[in-house]
Amino acid sequence: MLTILNRKELCITFSIAKQSKIRDSLAQNRIPYMVHEITPCDPGLGVVDLDTNCISQYIIYVHKNDFE
Repeated sequence: MLTILNRKELCITFSIAKQSKIRDSLAQNRIPYMVHEITPCDPGLGVVDLDTNCISQYIIYVHKNDFE
């Protein structure tokens, strides 16, 4: 189980293709991971602008022991 205390940031990307490729590689190697998606146009944040393209940021975390 990944928690804030035992995880390490593996990658930050804005590319959905890149994060998908990384996730596939981690899954094939049976490495547990967690993806945190930050969407600037999230209505929950109170920021909605329909005229802009909302590009999500993806942060991928793995267990500290699996980082290497």
